Amino acid sequence: MSHRLKRNALPLVVFLVGALVILHFTWGPWLLRRAHNRGGGPGPAHDHGTHPSAYEPYDDEPHQREPAPTDPNQLRAILCEHGIPIVDCYLCRYEVGVAGVDPNIGRELLATQTVEVRQMTSRVLELTGEVQLDLMRVVEVASACGGRIETIEKIVGDRVAVGETLAVIQSSEFGQAQADFLENRARLALARQTFEREKSLFEQQVSSHADYLVAESARAAAAAIDAASKQRLQLLGLTDEQIEAFAENHPEESFGRLPINSPIGGTVIDQNVVRGRLVMTTDTLYKVADLSSVWVWCDLYEQDLGDVVRLLAAGEKLTARIHAGAFPSDSFTATVDTIGNEVDYATRTVKLRLTAANPEHKLRPGMFVKVFITLPMAGATVEIPDSAVLNHEGRHFVFTRLDEHLWIRRDVNVGSVRHGVAQVLDGLNPGDVVATRGAFMFKSEILKEKMGAGCAH
Repeated sequence: MSHRLKRNALPLVVFLVGALVILHFTWGPWLLRRAHNRGGGPGPAHDHGTHPSAYEPYDDEPHQREPAPTDPNQLRAILCEHGIPIVDCYLCRYEVGVAGVDPNIGRELLATQTVEVRQMTSRVLELTGEVQLDLMRVVEVASACGGRIETIEKIVGDRVAVGETLAVIQSSEFGQAQADFLENRARLALARQTFEREKSLFEQQVSSHADYLVAESARAAAAAIDAASKQRLQLLGLTDEQIEAFAENHPEESFGRLPINSPIGGTVIDQNVVRGRLVMTTDTLYKVADLSSVWVWCDLYEQDLGDVVRLLAAGEKLTARIHAGAFPSDSFTATVDTIGNEVDYATRTVKLRLTAANPEHKLRPGMFVKVFITLPMAGATVEIPDSAVLNHEGRHFVFTRLDEHLWIRRDVNVGSVRHGVAQVLDGLNPGDVVATRGAFMFKSEILKEKMGAGCAH
């Protein structure tokens, strides 16, 4: 029985010892700091009310007076409440944004990079886009009068030229317009003959001047009516050549048969006709698109919007390369022409439109593509891995090395972030050594007052 009790008690003893060790390392500094503040420990008592520090804790609180210096010599000249350089006091150095780590541990957990400034001539935006129709090169074809579909000349996928017939409609309204045109053309011919006769008689002083004027007026009226009836046929879709051919021959088989012609050259992408169907003027019969040029719509991230707007406003022509998964060996050329006016609330992106040349019709509407836009840039830039950039309450910062075991927080202004690389606009200098991995340990250290450590203000 005694042996069993000893065996069961051993894990409990190990647990209690481990707990005491953890409490010692986690709560020991806090207890010691409380004792110092109350005057119960070694060193002078600290009263923030009567002896304020020149540098308040580096924790983004409203009571922060000014950022701590980053020069090691200046930092070591600052004494903490315990009378030693503040960077050497593990209880106070967080107040100036300094954290420490054992060099042996740092070599295992930290990765670093030396800050370098390089000149930029351009950078490339990589976006995902969707091919869509160029709406300036699309037409919807309808009938100018009601009727019944008699023949279908073109179907979806067919290429058509300007003025080529798509379908033919049998229409009584069109037949009446043709009849009116022929009648008015005949009246015009008669009016012209009458005018020429009256003119000749008037010149021979056989006819009166009044008869001459009447004949001239009748000829002008007939010409106006003829022009109006011809224009009506034009509105119904006939060309001048078709109208004049009909006026000369007026074959009976073409009476009332209205050809539906394509107003542009392109490809039939939609068809809404079958033989025998009754159609009205409000029905869209065909949709024809010129696919030699298409639009590509992309989502541009808000952080890249400024550069694009600035370059376009300066008159720069932004070109892009487009790659489609269906044609991996092909590259298509495009030009940026429009930026959307609204930022999408969910994705924080703006629509960007490019016009792409598509002479072989390989880019199809609805296809997803990769878009690479070259942005000409000028000036120097600092880029570091985005893993080095930490964030607290909306402020970005990094940790740079002070010496072998000390690191200091540096606030930075971050520009664009892409492909794991962050552009730093200011806050770093050439030669600074930045912690690119493991910096979360330092963040916990300098923010420990927010977690309950440090002196009570």
